[in-house]
Amino acid sequence: MAVRVSSLQVTDVADLFRTAPEASEWRLIYETEPCLPLEWTVDEREVAYRNGSELGGRMIIEAGGSILVTVGDG
Repeated sequence: MAVRVSSLQVTDVADLFRTAPEASEWRLIYETEPCLPLEWTVDEREVAYRNGSELGGRMIIEAGGSILVTVGDG
């Protein structure tokens, strides 16, 4: 499993709810390499997800233009 940060330029945010953007429209900013193999079975992964083990990250843009990203994956 890897973490990917990508950007998508849109003129109307409502368009995102009408049609899914094509993969070619996304611009890759950063991608990690997997550090550990995922050794869970499909059933174990589903149970972990339903019990809240999957956490959300955060992203902010600083005044100088730097982007700070946290993964937040438990």
